[in-house]
Amino acid sequence: MSRVSFGFALIAAGVACGARTPLAEDGAGGTAATGGQGSAGPEGGAGDGGEGDGGSIRPPTGCETLAWAGDPVLVPWAGGETLSALEFVQIERGPLVLTFNVSTDFSSEVASVVIDAWGAWPPVPPPAIRHSTGSGGTQPVAVALGKPGFFAYAARDVRSRMGIFVGAPDDEVVIQHVLPLTGEAQFLERGQDGASLLGHGASGLLEISLVPDLPSVQQPQSVDATGCASSRILADAVTQSDGSYLVASSNNDPFDDCVDPDIPGPPRFVQIARVDPDGSVSNGSFHELDTAIRRLQLVPRPGGALLLHRAQDDAVMHISEIDSAGFSTPVHESNGNAHYGDAIASWRQGYAHVTTWPQTPDNDTDKFVSLDVQQASFYAQAFSNQQAPVQVEEVDPTLIVSSDERSFLVAWLWDEATVALMRADCAERPF
Repeated sequence: MSRVSFGFALIAAGVACGARTPLAEDGAGGTAATGGQGSAGPEGGAGDGGEGDGGSIRPPTGCETLAWAGDPVLVPWAGGETLSALEFVQIERGPLVLTFNVSTDFSSEVASVVIDAWGAWPPVPPPAIRHSTGSGGTQPVAVALGKPGFFAYAARDVRSRMGIFVGAPDDEVVIQHVLPLTGEAQFLERGQDGASLLGHGASGLLEISLVPDLPSVQQPQSVDATGCASSRILADAVTQSDGSYLVASSNNDPFDDCVDPDIPGPPRFVQIARVDPDGSVSNGSFHELDTAIRRLQLVPRPGGALLLHRAQDDAVMHISEIDSAGFSTPVHESNGNAHYGDAIASWRQGYAHVTTWPQTPDNDTDKFVSLDVQQASFYAQAFSNQQAPVQVEEVDPTLIVSSDERSFLVAWLWDEATVALMRADCAERPF
């Protein structure tokens, strides 16, 4: 297994090193060959071809490789609860915030910490703040961008009422808007017009509702009942520039709405739908896997979205490009370990992908984190320090790209009560 120390990176063309191995690539243009033309990058035209070197890599301008900014920064949580569901939220006209769930056997609440991620490393985050919902049980809590200066999340309160809670990242106080909706929150996505799309439902069910800009006397509009399975359904959504939404969710059969009398099976399909601002729904592509979906993430990109999904006990991780109508094109598969945690983010005309490698009975390598970025024929990968392997809990990481698209911030669980942060930056080749 090849790894490099902080400040260095591994560069490869279409092939990753170590236990994770790409199975297929669908690049937007070929690698430059002898005397040929290089693939076009996002900031200019096609480059010159290689000079008989067996295929030159044309890296994006100013990002020839990746280098870690320094050692991980640890953010401890002293409340005694177990942490999960990490999420970066870039507050509009406000700071970058990392949110996470804090859970016991009796409650599940949200905590947040402001991160000064893009300046000198390491940052010194303030203590995390708990935003109490008074919720009962460890049901999912869905976090989203709020109005300028605020973020929002959906959860049930202590009386099991669904609500959207709005708060500032530096204030414990939140404002609750009670909604006449049932089930657990699966996703919350703020739209262009201030309304929000909320995915919710009991275990094995998914309903989608349009929630008006709050506060409002209008009732949420039921959009679609689009999930039916024998176990928990996963779902995610993104907003598009035209005001519509893309929704990805797991299901027992593609677009099964649970109206037939058949007993549903496991949610082993991933389906994509488009929801327009008026609530109309149009179905897009679907993907079939062998077992229930364990990991599902949808992130925005120009002209659509990127979809990441992995099945339960399956070592293969899938990334697809989704167009604005909800139809997909697979662009990357990699073979690793079923216990790996994954997250993606849109990057220039490609994507960034982070993997946490936990130590498990069938994966006895050191625990560490890897980050790779890909665009057309360019591929770069950075591993955490081999001499000081990071701790990794089996909770999926989260990833965000800086506004200048030259830095990548990763967060993952160091242990049950500590979040770790590490940043990688675009750099020149060190040789």
